Amino acid sequence: MVVEPEPLPPTLDVAFSVAPGTFAEPFDLSLACGRSGAVIHYTLDGELPAGDSPAYGAPLAIEESTRVRALALDGQAAGPVVSGGWLRLDDDLAGFSTDLSLVILDSFGHDIDAESGSEEDRPEWPRRPVQAVIVQGADDARAAVDGAPDFVGRTGVKVRGNSSQILPKKQYSLEVWDEADDDRDVPLLGMPAESDWVLHAPYGDRSLMRNHLAYRWSNELGYRAARTRFVEVFFNQDDGRVSMDDYRGVYLVVEKHKRGEERIDVARLAPDAVDEPGISGGYILKIDVVDQDEEPFQTAAGTPPYFPWIGFLHVYPRADEISDTQQDWIRDYLDRFEAALYGDDFDDPDAGYAAHADADSFVHYHLLTEALKNADSYYASQYLHKELEGPLRMGPIWDWNVSFGGTSDWAVYEPEGWLYRDVDAYWFSRLVEDPSYVEAWTDRWHELRGDELATARLLADIADTAARLDEAQARNFTRWPILGEPIDELPHLNYPGWDDRPTYADEVAYLEDWLTRRLDWIDENVATLAD
Repeated sequence: MVVEPEPLPPTLDVAFSVAPGTFAEPFDLSLACGRSGAVIHYTLDGELPAGDSPAYGAPLAIEESTRVRALALDGQAAGPVVSGGWLRLDDDLAGFSTDLSLVILDSFGHDIDAESGSEEDRPEWPRRPVQAVIVQGADDARAAVDGAPDFVGRTGVKVRGNSSQILPKKQYSLEVWDEADDDRDVPLLGMPAESDWVLHAPYGDRSLMRNHLAYRWSNELGYRAARTRFVEVFFNQDDGRVSMDDYRGVYLVVEKHKRGEERIDVARLAPDAVDEPGISGGYILKIDVVDQDEEPFQTAAGTPPYFPWIGFLHVYPRADEISDTQQDWIRDYLDRFEAALYGDDFDDPDAGYAAHADADSFVHYHLLTEALKNADSYYASQYLHKELEGPLRMGPIWDWNVSFGGTSDWAVYEPEGWLYRDVDAYWFSRLVEDPSYVEAWTDRWHELRGDELATARLLADIADTAARLDEAQARNFTRWPILGEPIDELPHLNYPGWDDRPTYADEVAYLEDWLTRRLDWIDENVATLAD
């Protein structure tokens, strides 16, 4: 019995006969719409279709990776542009699957990796159009390259990071696009819908899990951090098929920090807000390495002290959106906070820093930074936010890939010692002079060590993550054979003992041993926090 396809509704929406995704064998692609007499126009080069684009008359023979953009015209009426992408799999990927999830990207010949470089000489490259296919794995099912995708669509991608851009395994900023190249919110891998995502590439982190663990533990402590999902990535940047040559290894899909109910939940700041209370929030700021197109600022007290290559930056509203009045207001608020912090009555709960800042958020940020000894937390990748009529809050945390003894800088690899004393921790060096702050810090430490930060619990998380990555890590380190080998591009990632750890199990054992010794050291020395 022949089953007739369901008739299309009488609209100008274009439908494809084959759902976008990956394919192994050539096929014919039909385009149709439900309005009689309409003409479908299409493009194959990624450009928007128009009335002068080729008119569809017969099925398209899809033999290699192809992107189709189409719209239907009926007189003066035009339907919406509809896009589809079909990525041809090479024979060497037959049967490939993973117990993680899969992200398959194709830039149709654009060498995005070449658009990266050193911090000193790097232009601001635009995002490039990339077709994305995501196949989500599950506990009882594997993700296959030819499996039914959970997401297929247009994205804008560029290389991201600061010093990490010179590493061979690139990390990427991924923005889901609509047909006009504007943001489109979609849920990915079970995470809430948003448009902006990060494909974090653990490279110098030979355990592959430092960021994942830090963000997970911060969330479990009740302080919002980015959600993450482990994936394996293929990224084809030539005109050929997706093959094992395009395998990029284990990545972490991470929520990008931005304003939103499911991200950093601060109120939307009205563009015309000039008076209190409306102008008091929300704001998101960060202290970070400055890109070439950014204009950083310091507080009146000179924070951060690494200006001009590190400074305060506006995250929300962005620098090109925030008004001069609003810039002046939030910068003045920071100055008032620091004047109180460094003033004679700094520990007065009504007249001191606590009148401007949420001390608990500073305790959490400080405590977790010391527990995992994250070198970057005191001078870069620091996020702060301020809600409407609310105090200044530290966080969410970001960029913890060199924690857990993961760098040779500042003796961070040593499990002993207070990190804030080895680096210029500005605010935190002053906060520990407040007995109430120190008491809150130490009380919180003892409380967490009995539960959320209990050694056995954290080691179990590491073991579970290592087991989850066991299959994929073997492929990752075949692609990037750096176990027991130096990383010449960024020598600080060669933390001591790297040459004595030639296996992934060795790196996991190092992580477990370092963390155990670190937690024990703080237990024994917590009373010296302010000494």
